[in-house]
Amino acid sequence: IHVYDATYDYVYSLNGEYYTVYNDRNYAIVDSANTQHYISNGDGMGAVSEGFVSVYDAESHKVTFTTLDGYSFDIEAVRGCGEFLGGKCFVTSVGGAYGLIDTAGHYLLECEYENIIYDSSDVFVVCKDSVWQLATLKNGEVELNAFVTPNVTNPVKDSTMQNIIASDGEHYGIISAENKLLVEFKYKYIYDLTGGLY
Repeated sequence: IHVYDATYDYVYSLNGEYYTVYNDRNYAIVDSANTQHYISNGDGMGAVSEGFVSVYDAESHKVTFTTLDGYSFDIEAVRGCGEFLGGKCFVTSVGGAYGLIDTAGHYLLECEYENIIYDSSDVFVVCKDSVWQLATLKNGEVELNAFVTPNVTNPVKDSTMQNIIASDGEHYGIISAENKLLVEFKYKYIYDLTGGLY
């Protein structure tokens, strides 16, 4: 095991290769040998995800996404963002609504959602006007569909990242990524174990 000692105000976001560090009013990305790969004096810096790091500027309400080899793009009128998973990342508007961008900085979903729950797969869930929908990313476009069961709440992906456990307000059931009802909504709760076992 290689251990490197360094003094920073804080260190976070270990992804196995890079750390995000803060010291003396500056953010940087360093590797385990403490070599600096990117430095910024923004108001916040995210973790390295899919080759990108995000830097937030509170005064201009801008997030700059940059790669360690110098490619970058800006997203304006936002107050925060997530990390890239499967080529997509959420951003939060100044007003608090969520949107979704790709690695070129194009909006897959404009900032008009109350919640977006996504992962590295091409199937995820979004909430707008208190209604949850199934979202599928196909050829760079997001297709939204009403769930096969109405009034879906509390949707979460299971350990297979294919099925969605959700409630109808009273009972729990399971819906597939293809929007098919796998388990009827009649259970008090469903515990996700692993590999499609519940």
